[in-house]
Amino acid sequence: ATAQQNAGTQAEMTQKQASTSAATMKQQQQQQQREQQQALLYLQNHHYLQNQQAQELELQQYLQHQKAQSAEAASATAQQNAGTQAEMTQKQASTSAATMKQQQQQQQREQQQALLYLQNHHYLQNQQAQELELQQYLQHQKAQSAEAASATAQQNA
Repeated sequence: ATAQQNAGTQAEMTQKQASTSAATMKQQQQQQQREQQQALLYLQNHHYLQNQQAQELELQQYLQHQKAQSAEAASATAQQNAGTQAEMTQKQASTSAATMKQQQQQQQREQQQALLYLQNHHYLQNQQAQELELQQYLQHQKAQSAEAASATAQQNA
């Protein structure tokens, strides 16, 4: 009976050890699963963060590229505007110079016309004065001829 009791007790203890062992193993497996899940979550988060950082870096590079292009475009526009402004200023200067030259030429033509008018007027006045002198001379000659004819007629009479 004692042997049976010992055997029963031995069986109960073995049963308890087996149950405890099974429970311990189950807990260890659950612990391992939790650790694996945590490791997986860590890796996923790490991977996600790396992707986020890579995307942020790409975005920054893209924005820098856009800024550089905008700066180049602004510079090109400024140069173009400066060139256009210089061309316009040059054209205005050329136009002003051409206008001044035309005005000077017009003034010269007007002065030449005025000079010719004065020369013609003076010439005509001289002509008229000479004609008047000639008429006076001819009248004087006529008067002398008339006097000479009258004197000759008186002598002959």
